[in-house]
Amino acid sequence: MKIPFARSQPFCIVATLAAALTVHGQLLTTLHTFTGGSDGAVPKTALAFGGNNQLFGTTYGGGTNGYGTVFALNTDGTGYTELHSFISPGSPETGVFVSGNTLYGTTQNSVFSINTDGSGFSFLTGLIAYNEGLDPAGSLIQVNGALWFVISGNKTTIPPYGGIFDAHTTGGGYAYHLFLGIDITTPIMIDGAFPMGGMVLIGAYLYGTTSGGACSTYSGEPSGTFFQVSTNETGTRSYQNFPSFPTLGERPEGDLMVASNGLIYGTCASGSGWPLGPSTSFGGTVWECDTNGNGAVIHTFLGSDGATPFGGLVSPDGYTLYGTTGYGGAFNKGTVYTINTDGTGFTTLYSFTGGSDGAVPMGDLILSNNVLYGTTSAGGSGGRGTVFALNLSAAPAVTVNIAPAGGQSVVFWPVSYAGYVLQATTNLASSNWFNVGNSMPVTGVTVSNQMPSLFFRLQGP
Repeated sequence: MKIPFARSQPFCIVATLAAALTVHGQLLTTLHTFTGGSDGAVPKTALAFGGNNQLFGTTYGGGTNGYGTVFALNTDGTGYTELHSFISPGSPETGVFVSGNTLYGTTQNSVFSINTDGSGFSFLTGLIAYNEGLDPAGSLIQVNGALWFVISGNKTTIPPYGGIFDAHTTGGGYAYHLFLGIDITTPIMIDGAFPMGGMVLIGAYLYGTTSGGACSTYSGEPSGTFFQVSTNETGTRSYQNFPSFPTLGERPEGDLMVASNGLIYGTCASGSGWPLGPSTSFGGTVWECDTNGNGAVIHTFLGSDGATPFGGLVSPDGYTLYGTTGYGGAFNKGTVYTINTDGTGFTTLYSFTGGSDGAVPMGDLILSNNVLYGTTSAGGSGGRGTVFALNLSAAPAVTVNIAPAGGQSVVFWPVSYAGYVLQATTNLASSNWFNVGNSMPVTGVTVSNQMPSLFFRLQGP
């Protein structure tokens, strides 16, 4: 049957019962699909911006030598280049930090540097000698010429359970703090265990989180801590922890960020209780806290709006936050979402399908010129993840579907867009359109079958 289509100010979609309509716009673009061959596989960390409209990142696997890569890609999706392919042992565990024409990153057991043109690869320092376990995690942060990051530890039953590491760009460094978890004889929380997310700098202090307490409780209580550490390398090493979780959620694994209100924002991969995931109502949280660890949850994921946010948050203005969830959404393959720092305005901007657009985003987003850039760790036409761009200014590409449900019908679409509402009319020649449901940005509405037939549209602001 012919599908009626109309446009109004500035954008709309119209469909009839038992029909589907796709409007050809562009919201998300797949810039690169990883094949698992020489281009790499499983990008699970954040991208970084360089000069000349370039993106830099790492893959956990694949590449010429099979153990992950450092790559470069233009923001328009052209010019993919493998800058370095790692040789066993050790795959890249974090993204890269860009300083001028040099990239810094980590493997499972070392810190490396490489020029942005792929030359000059070298290891700066090793981590094994410090006995804090392996697996660096989170983003690197540079303070006074030194690179700081956390090490999640190797999940053994013997402490230490990860640590905070300081590596100098000229080589050398040390384990600044080692996590001891819980005193099992008491039991009393000592300082947490298994830090997973990148730290944030406020004044002379770095703030971060641990995802657990001790190895035996990694998937249960206690669920993590919020900590403060001094960056004064020459003075007394200062460390303090605040047992803020599970009040704010469980398993804080994403990078932290500071908003314009001075508060710290982060995510938890689970809500309250374990095991958790996209099939439950405890799919993770977005939270805020001050430098003393006092805070509140500003959003709890329910699955339909996303679940399991592995990555942290990014903000263009210090007020509007953007992030990803690894699961949940319309297709249970993850989402891109936005929320204001006061907890208002939550919107699922995009639901990954698991097809050519990818699935399971795990790293942070980065933002430039109103375009979000990120990676998915799975999916894509090559099946090994993608690099994507989400244009916040573009008209949405969306399919409106109508399916019978007994004496009713369900009008649904894959993505919720801020400011767009579902409207209906009985006559396309009429200007009398009315809001359906509560007129909030949603992804589906159930309506009663009636005569005469209704026409539906998504109406933009």
